[in-house]
Amino acid sequence: MRRFGEKIIRAITGSIYKCGFVFLLSVGLLLVAFSVRAAELEMDAAYDLVVVSLRINGVEEDPFYEVVLQEQEILVSLTDLALRSGIAVTWKHREGIASFVRPTDGKVVVIAIGQRIMRIGGDIPVEIKSAPLVYNGLPYVPLDVIQEVLGYLAEWDYDVQVLTLTIQKQNMAGSGELPAAEGKSSVLQPGHDIYGPLHFDFSLNATQNQYHWKLGLTGPFSTANLPLQWHLGVGGNQSPASHFQLQDLAIEYQGSFFDLILGDAAVFFPGYVAGRPVRGLTFGLPEVPLKPYSLYKHQWNGEAPLDSIVELYIDGLLYSKQTAAAGRFNFDEIPINSFGITKLEVKILKPDGSVETMAREATATPFSQPYGSGIITAAFGQRAEKAWFVPEERYFFGIDWSQGFLPWLTTRAVFVREAPFQIRAGEAVVASNSLILGSIMNLSDQIGLLSDFMLSGYWVPSSMATQVNDIAARTTLRWTGENSGVQGTLYYYGPGYYLPGALHPESNYGGTMSGTWRLSSANTLNLWYDVQHPAELPLNQPGWHHQCSLRYSQYFKNSLSLAAGTRVEYDPLDEDLWSGVFSLNGRYSANGQATLSAGGILSWTWNSTEGTSLTYSSEAALSARISAKSNLDLKLFGNGDNVNAIITRYGGILQYQHALTDVHKLAFTSTYMQPDFNYQFSHDEHSALTADLTWSGAASTEAKTQFSAGITAVWLIGNNDNLIFPVLKLEAFQRGSGTVSKIGWRAALEYTARADAPAVVLTVRIDSASIVTPGGIAS
Repeated sequence: MRRFGEKIIRAITGSIYKCGFVFLLSVGLLLVAFSVRAAELEMDAAYDLVVVSLRINGVEEDPFYEVVLQEQEILVSLTDLALRSGIAVTWKHREGIASFVRPTDGKVVVIAIGQRIMRIGGDIPVEIKSAPLVYNGLPYVPLDVIQEVLGYLAEWDYDVQVLTLTIQKQNMAGSGELPAAEGKSSVLQPGHDIYGPLHFDFSLNATQNQYHWKLGLTGPFSTANLPLQWHLGVGGNQSPASHFQLQDLAIEYQGSFFDLILGDAAVFFPGYVAGRPVRGLTFGLPEVPLKPYSLYKHQWNGEAPLDSIVELYIDGLLYSKQTAAAGRFNFDEIPINSFGITKLEVKILKPDGSVETMAREATATPFSQPYGSGIITAAFGQRAEKAWFVPEERYFFGIDWSQGFLPWLTTRAVFVREAPFQIRAGEAVVASNSLILGSIMNLSDQIGLLSDFMLSGYWVPSSMATQVNDIAARTTLRWTGENSGVQGTLYYYGPGYYLPGALHPESNYGGTMSGTWRLSSANTLNLWYDVQHPAELPLNQPGWHHQCSLRYSQYFKNSLSLAAGTRVEYDPLDEDLWSGVFSLNGRYSANGQATLSAGGILSWTWNSTEGTSLTYSSEAALSARISAKSNLDLKLFGNGDNVNAIITRYGGILQYQHALTDVHKLAFTSTYMQPDFNYQFSHDEHSALTADLTWSGAASTEAKTQFSAGITAVWLIGNNDNLIFPVLKLEAFQRGSGTVSKIGWRAALEYTARADAPAVVLTVRIDSASIVTPGGIAS
């Protein structure tokens, strides 16, 4: 163990200069740029999630209430605070539109995500302080919306992180002044004809030899007071022959009592099934869950291009990464906060250099139900992993029922069957049944006990012809205090137990402990530790697998925030005995004038044969306003490893924006990448330097339609020769005005004038389009 520690210290010491060089170079260049006098910066796109204390009418209702922080202002959950005052909100997540009835005058209020305008009574526009955004699948709005239209008196104390709300008595839930059912029916009354908005997505990518196109249509409609929503997705390509595919098709009924989806859907059974693609029938009472909830460990599996590097981030800090050697990534044991929301992000670094980012949220909140009510979710159909009319190999059947059996007891039953349509002897496939019986007991306001008993049966035709059964059990004790929360889990999965939909048995036993501590009003500490042993191995054989994750975040009164995280893993059965990741991020807003952020990541593995392997990366960014009409953005990055003993990649982006008039703007952007993966070149490795000049404007300040035109000069620098070519871009768009006569649309055309590989990209998008016939109304 001592020799191992000495090797780690020597390896880190030998590589710290490389990592530090990149990091200090980035920060140094940013500090030079920061010396430019900056004016006030609008933080429309940058925000942080913070946990505050929520007080309503002088009583602390929630000591761990989550809000979105922008500068020193906050955005709060519209649906949550509306329901607390007895107001029902109609939230159309796919359209990004929330509507409800204002209790003072009965007028309908409509709020659109990303727009700093809310509409009252259909045509009265009212400017709001910040643009609403979507967090955790729900709309978040600034406090002026809460005060103006919900009747709250709101007071936000940034220094002590306390949100105080006063609800007028006539607006409180249960007062009888505005029943929730009455408010909901007033917001949306389906007519007899099609109503909008209709979302239209179309993209075309064409080169000299092939083309790819996609078309997506989504919209609600109503016939004979039956509110439905439909979605259609098709695509095609020519490589080398013309090919057409129906990719997804679904019709959804969203009623006040239940939801029903016919066609493609993502099925969530909280804690067990996360986003299973099913093509068939999905039923939810009262609704179909749209996001996963996990009581214990979270899983995120998916597809990625072959040999892509897939990185998993937890609350903005890198936790783990892997190579998609078989075209898939599998993160099966993701630690999440013991209470509150955990933000997860997956970045897929593709072989061509492009990056695809996916995000989701997970919560460890117990899936308990109020006394006398429950939730049922059921789905049956084939696994929708391919296009329509392409034969699938497996089918899915599942049902999840959770019921508030007693005031302190929630019972739950889950059954899942996944199997191939045809089971043939000699094929290496798995057919399994999984039955879970569980309960959640709220022993007090602070203590909860969760327990599950699981039984599974499976068939593997290649090795056996009879069914094999095995069991599993899991118990979690959860405690939540005023400023902290802790939960511990003990579990056993038999050697032949299959979790729902798994292709391999779980086969382990052990325990997990997680905790979240809010040390003060501005800092939070998260700890996660797991130890497990393979169930098929005797206890006296080496096999105990240890994982420990620690994350810390700190917010200061001077607009400085820091976050650090580390993970250490020990696996005696793996070739790399030890491995770990360390992340450090920081953000500083200088008196509202500019924002500076920087971060670094260090990943390491150790084995007795090759010693220690290190990879490191750093990134820094600056955003500032030089004058009343000019903005400056700068971003620098670099990464490397100790195997090549060099910095393997580095680059930067510089952007300057200037407002010529009230409607005309000019932007200059320059990028440098070494090596570059965006543009294909004749050499195996090359760098790229680009310079872009873009004009954008409109006919007048009242004009809805806006235009932009730009030209980019690209210089590819190889070892022996160079290549220079231009890229031309044209774009036009119009934002929807919120009335039934206006449409939001966007069209873009890009031409790459390369002599060896010219390319044309055409993109057309219509969103927030309201198509309404005289008999219908818009949502």
